[in-house]
Amino acid sequence: MGRRRRLHIPNAIVHITLKCHDSAMLLLDKVDKEMYLSVLAETAREMNYGVVSFCLQDNHLHHVLETPPDIEGHTLSEFMFRVLNQFSHRFNRRHRRTGTVWNGRFSDTAWMSRNQLLALEILLWYVEANTWRRRVRPVPPWEWPWCSAYRLFHNQTDQPATRLQDYLNRLYRARGDPLDEFRKLLSLQRPEWSKRARQSRFINLDRRTELAVQHDLKHLNESIQTTSQRSWKLEVTRYSMLAQPTIQLVI
Repeated sequence: MGRRRRLHIPNAIVHITLKCHDSAMLLLDKVDKEMYLSVLAETAREMNYGVVSFCLQDNHLHHVLETPPDIEGHTLSEFMFRVLNQFSHRFNRRHRRTGTVWNGRFSDTAWMSRNQLLALEILLWYVEANTWRRRVRPVPPWEWPWCSAYRLFHNQTDQPATRLQDYLNRLYRARGDPLDEFRKLLSLQRPEWSKRARQSRFINLDRRTELAVQHDLKHLNESIQTTSQRSWKLEVTRYSMLAQPTIQLVI
């Protein structure tokens, strides 16, 4: 069977995730984590990608990326190929090993516009709060040095430079200190997304529109409510649908 064709949308946001080979703990070493982030930063600068958020675990990784406004001879696949290939060579050379580092192809999900802030908030919560879901030793994001939230909370400028602060400013500029608001969000095991959506200034729901949306998304809502930990994917889908075209975003 042929491989699924990759999607590439310019000037958009995308979530990337990938496991190490056989889900092995290949990224236990602090030096390897920093080496990976260095490769990510170098490639992002060279290819004009923005790193919005990242979280490196011992056996897998998460990124939220901004794609360039225009496609200039490359796609997301080319970007990720360069990142993963360069890191693999450096990793194998450092550990005097051969063979693959990664468990197949990367996964690209949650494509969205840069203005779909409500959906992006869910995605940022999932990526940065991934440290709470560690099997061995769960830790809060502000204690995990290899996520972008940690570096923002501790005022570190280590590479890669991220756009996380910019988006937090857009998300929480009407609520007070963006970092405090984000820390509160990351402290929640399962935020009440429906309640947050109604309180958000990013969407304007009148009663008639709200009823229409509830009707159109009834099945999706039921799926969200019956799904436990992994419901963020459905929630991103739901609020991406809310953001366009039925509901007007106020940016």
